[in-house]
Amino acid sequence: LWCVYLFWCRSWIQIAVLCLSFAYGMASILPKTFPKEEISAIFSPVSLQTHQSPFQKGLIYKGTLSGSSFSVPCSIYYRGTESERPLANQNYLVQGSLQQRDENHFCFKPKKWEALGHSWNLAELRYQTKQQFRKLLAKHLPSPRVAIFLSSLTTGDVEDRMLRYEFGRLGLQHILAISGFHFGILIAFCSFCLQLFLSRTWKIWILFVAV
Repeated sequence: LWCVYLFWCRSWIQIAVLCLSFAYGMASILPKTFPKEEISAIFSPVSLQTHQSPFQKGLIYKGTLSGSSFSVPCSIYYRGTESERPLANQNYLVQGSLQQRDENHFCFKPKKWEALGHSWNLAELRYQTKQQFRKLLAKHLPSPRVAIFLSSLTTGDVEDRMLRYEFGRLGLQHILAISGFHFGILIAFCSFCLQLFLSRTWKIWILFVAV
């Protein structure tokens, strides 16, 4: 329906962007076969967040694993100490085994990390900012459960398993995940406020930078 609307409006630039997006999606279809033996590949982290299992607490590195014949999105679970963990602001040459959990989910078990230098991502900065924000809430709020709830609501990372279970049981777990719908509400509210005293051009630029 959106394509029909664009053709009806003759929005050729948006149609071109849509075609390029479709071509990119087709080109990024995952290959059908992956190496089963131990491999060496380059891992580019995109995000880093805490992970709480029934037995211990760890970290999840999410990013792209690139080899000579494949490039797939994957996750790496890290259960070492905080002081010895690899920083998420650089690429790594990792050695280990790649496992496919489902059609679009891959997990890599590394035996060795070798830093390759800094890359252009903000995963480490986002992680450190979230950690400092959690500590700030825990320090100034008297109730630990309120601090956990507010940190989950604002960062999108639900560390507490009981909180995840309670919201999942009520069917409200999506509230704790930052999504495009939340950004849409925020943009609509800010757009309404900015249009009262700014021109349309300045309003769009301010919203673009803020988002």
